Amino acid sequence: MRRRDLSIKFLSTGYPSGRLGFKLTLRSQPFAQPIGKVMFIAMNRFKVVPGSQADFEQVWTTRDTHLRDVPGFITFHLLRGPDREDHILYSSHSIWHSRADFEAWTRSEAFRRAHNTAGSNKPLYLGHPEFEGFEVLQTVEGAVSAD
Repeated sequence: MRRRDLSIKFLSTGYPSGRLGFKLTLRSQPFAQPIGKVMFIAMNRFKVVPGSQADFEQVWTTRDTHLRDVPGFITFHLLRGPDREDHILYSSHSIWHSRADFEAWTRSEAFRRAHNTAGSNKPLYLGHPEFEGFEVLQTVEGAVSAD
């Protein structure tokens, strides 16, 4: 399995004043995950009340997730799914190095801070969020661009 990490490359460039400057270039480089290392995907499905999409999205896109420095965290996505008669389906989708890393996050102070206002958002969706956890068995990625 691979993921894309950013590396920083400094290139010196000359300026007319004779001073030396630096140009920052970001490139996507493949990262090989160790063989046998299992990744874990955690998803919560939300059935959002029609007409509440903008409020729901505002809550999610403006909150501090407290995820960036959590050990084992890889990435997070907020997904908007199909419109149904009585709801619009959304999902939070996070990828972790392991199930143990995800479970440690759910017991952390950072988790409590990230979810401290969750109960006040219940009028935006029908029922409780539905949690689904998956261990990744296979990953297929597109080619990494050279630029």
